[in-house]
Amino acid sequence: MLGKSAPNLSPGVIARLKVDWDDDYSRWQKRDLSARRYVYIWADGVYLQARMEP
Repeated sequence: MLGKSAPNLSPGVIARLKVDWDDDYSRWQKRDLSARRYVYIWADGVYLQARMEP
């Protein structure tokens, strides 16, 4: 997630980053979306390609 530029992170650093990310995610979930209008498309389906031997 952090790439090759951060190869040796200690467990303590990872724990602190996770707490920060959890806080960011909680704020993101609670953001107010009422001032915007969104259009979405829902697509659902299954595509099977049976392989039949000759």
